[in-house]
Amino acid sequence: MKSFLIQLVFFITFCSLLQSAHAGFGPCPDSPNAYDDFSASKFRGLWYLYSTSNGYYDSYKDECRTDLVMSRGNETVGLDFKVLTSTQDANNSSRTERWVRKYDFQSEHDPHATFVSEGGFWPQHVTVVKTDHFSYAILEVCRSIGLYHWSHYEILSRDKLPSKYHRNQIAKETKKFGYHHKTDFKRAETLKCYTPEESGE
Repeated sequence: MKSFLIQLVFFITFCSLLQSAHAGFGPCPDSPNAYDDFSASKFRGLWYLYSTSNGYYDSYKDECRTDLVMSRGNETVGLDFKVLTSTQDANNSSRTERWVRKYDFQSEHDPHATFVSEGGFWPQHVTVVKTDHFSYAILEVCRSIGLYHWSHYEILSRDKLPSKYHRNQIAKETKKFGYHHKTDFKRAETLKCYTPEESGE
């Protein structure tokens, strides 16, 4: 009975995602939105999660995230990047988590990569849809498990809050693949998470 209920919940969740175009049958398909002027080495550095497409991790609506993308050891040409990820609850700074993940790009200018936590079993397939490398990046992220796949979009920023110019650029780019940067995305509480605490003096 318990197994049946778990399967039922899984099926209902999947149907909900499928209806909202976040899921489908089969492995992750190739994204038609891949950026053709990508540089993997320029993608290194610190990124703040600025927003995600609606329906993704709604239960973590107060969560902030940073990804520090860097070469492993002293390597400067390898494309198997180490990623130090940190999350924080905007309402409770003591609720933080940190773990190590990795990006594995096939070539310097290939915008497709696998993204997996160390020790993880289910890699995510990441496609860089658009980036200028120094201020923002739009990613299409897909995960496949068995016969199904789920996908969502993430917008990363080098700053806690992108400038108005870059927010306009993000709006223009998301519109190209049928999304509105406000109504179809949920912003992370980045400014709330990373505001320096008052010293009390």
